[in-house]
Amino acid sequence: MPALVEDAGSRDSGRAAALGCRAHTGWAALVVVAGGVAQPEVVFRGRAELGDPAGRVRRNAYQAARSLKPAEAAVLVEAAEQIAAEQAAAALERTVREAADEGAVVRSCAVVVGTFPGARLESILASHALAHAAEGRLYQGALLQ
Repeated sequence: MPALVEDAGSRDSGRAAALGCRAHTGWAALVVVAGGVAQPEVVFRGRAELGDPAGRVRRNAYQAARSLKPAEAAVLVEAAEQIAAEQAAAALERTVREAADEGAVVRSCAVVVGTFPGARLESILASHALAHAAEGRLYQGALLQ
């Protein structure tokens, strides 16, 4: 996969820009800003769908997995993670291209993350609150990959 963020030494003459991402359950808010602190300019703002476009795997995979046997739950969560990672990569690539079309070169990227008290799948599935936290972490992780 090609690098999404241009090398600082790139000869590209576009304006330097930063990409910011905030994950939600099944989607992410994306914004590209150029121009620096003194005169920031929003180059792109959009929503990236990170869930299964075919709808076979629910966006709230951990909640859906709570009613399954542990092995089935693990398969469902892994499928959701894979889909989210693929969707995130495609969305980030599109966003970088759209920014470039506006004359901005993404040179840095930030993803808003929260804390997650890492837990085993069985513990997550036993707790409604942990399931929500794990879903948040799933989509954050997809953006970070």
